Amino acid sequence: MSAHAQKSSSNVGLGVISINDSVKGVQLSPISNIAEHSSGVQLAVFSNVGYNGMEGVQLSALNNIAIGGAKGVQLSGFTNQTFGTMRGLQLAFRNQTDTLRGVQLGLFNFIAHDYRSGVQIGFVNFSRDSITKRFGL
Repeated sequence: MSAHAQKSSSNVGLGVISINDSVKGVQLSPISNIAEHSSGVQLAVFSNVGYNGMEGVQLSALNNIAIGGAKGVQLSGFTNQTFGTMRGLQLAFRNQTDTLRGVQLGLFNFIAHDYRSGVQIGFVNFSRDSITKRFGL
């Protein structure tokens, strides 16, 4: 098994485990994608990580992580995690962000620090404030 690593990708990054400094386009992997900054699409079976922000789409069966904020869509079969502000849509079994400016749709939704604007739709919706729009059972 080998990893694919490159400094930057302006079109397509492919690899068993794809590691890039910067992605502007598409990053594909049957296991995991890691990018310092992702602008475009990260598509992996297990996990996607943007560790200096993410703009675009993260799509995986298990786990998506955006460190430094996210703008776009995180779609996962299990969990989405954004450290920073999530601007857009999180759709998974479990969603968590520091600050929400968008929509969380899942069974368990968490806003850790600050609610700005948006909606939580799920079975358990947690926020530290009382003005969050929450819809659930």
